Amino acid sequence: MAMRYLRAILHCGAVLPHITLEEPLLVIAGNLTIDDTVMPDGRTAMGTIGGDVLYTGLGAALWSRDVGLLSRVGEDFPTEHLDRIRDAGLDTTGLVSCAASSSRYWVVYEWDGRRHFIYRNAENHLDLLSPEPEDLPRHYGSAARAFHVAAMPFGHVERLVHTASLLPAAPLITLDTHEDFVAGYQERLTALLPSVRAFLPSREEVALWFGDDDPERHIGELLALGPHIVVIKMGAKGALVQKQGQRRARRVPVVPVAALDVTGAGDAFCGGFVARLAAGADVLEAAMAGAVSASFAVEGYGINGLVAVSPRARDERLAKLRTLEMEIHHGE
Repeated sequence: MAMRYLRAILHCGAVLPHITLEEPLLVIAGNLTIDDTVMPDGRTAMGTIGGDVLYTGLGAALWSRDVGLLSRVGEDFPTEHLDRIRDAGLDTTGLVSCAASSSRYWVVYEWDGRRHFIYRNAENHLDLLSPEPEDLPRHYGSAARAFHVAAMPFGHVERLVHTASLLPAAPLITLDTHEDFVAGYQERLTALLPSVRAFLPSREEVALWFGDDDPERHIGELLALGPHIVVIKMGAKGALVQKQGQRRARRVPVVPVAALDVTGAGDAFCGGFVARLAAGADVLEAAMAGAVSASFAVEGYGINGLVAVSPRARDERLAKLRTLEMEIHHGE
């Protein structure tokens, strides 16, 4: 681990051309990837931009104009992808170039909706291409009002959560997880959760943690470990949301849309959630904003559904979701 960390320091550090926002930031830390998607009918989308940091950032950008990305990219990362990130209004000061090949994946869909992520690189550079605390731009650290740590190798998660907890701006910290870093990592995750304002695992990750699939019970057990809020993302079944002091979880449904590509939906949910939570919204309202962001993510392939969304379309979906959520809640 120490040698890999040293290698990252030695091979990264070139700051990419960027736009800079002067307002307090929502900082999103995670990975950028290049995805080659294969649909069940043989259609392909080759060389598209992806990664949890981007989907989360775009999900947040539907609700906030001050989103900054913290990530590392390979030296071969296409400039047109960087331009598209900037065109979406995201602050790219925190993108650092590394002397490595960009992470590239096959994303293969089956007819029943299953997905297979196949790492295409001859060498796995994910550890090198995950952000470290020293990548944090000065104004990110001084102005961050929220700091979201997306799924990445767990050592990076630990270091970034620790760093965020010491920032002078005292941002609210939110944490997503990855299924590869749950089973066997419970003690390390438990040590992090008191520093986290909101913990947002998927239903599958919660099942890996506890060994059985009972999110309604386990959400309370996770709250007892120290986070102020727990949100369990449950795919097409919506999300369970509960905060400290509440007797039971509340379910937020999905926005009913025709889903073309569910890649990045959970990340977009996290983005919408943290953006509204950082703006002072209550937990339920933040979760509904997350569901709205996710609904746009699934309507297009790659990031297409999340770009050029109008405030009017966003607000119309939120209004419909409020009505749907109230109907479900009163029917329980």
